[in-house]
Amino acid sequence: MLVPDFSISPEVAAHLALLHGAIKQQQKVSYDYIRQDGQHSSRIAHPLGLFYWGKVWTLVAWCELRDAFRHFRLDRIQRMELLSEPYQSLPGRTLQDFLSTVCDEY
Repeated sequence: MLVPDFSISPEVAAHLALLHGAIKQQQKVSYDYIRQDGQHSSRIAHPLGLFYWGKVWTLVAWCELRDAFRHFRLDRIQRMELLSEPYQSLPGRTLQDFLSTVCDEY
């Protein structure tokens, strides 16, 4: 996939680079996030995929706080760090599982 990077902020570009590596290595990430309602939240997640929706990059991940799939806008992530703890691909928690649930909704 080719996505031009001329409109990506330096912060989002840094998040993309870190998350790309985390997905390849199946490493957990920790980050502070500003929710849509403006509330701050801290998360530990298993990053599964990165998607571009025309204006924003989105991370699809298994969220340990919610014990469910969640998606997060990269422009709302404040602080992010790669954790040394890996995650395992468990049945029901993979990118394929997420995509199956999304396709079932339509």
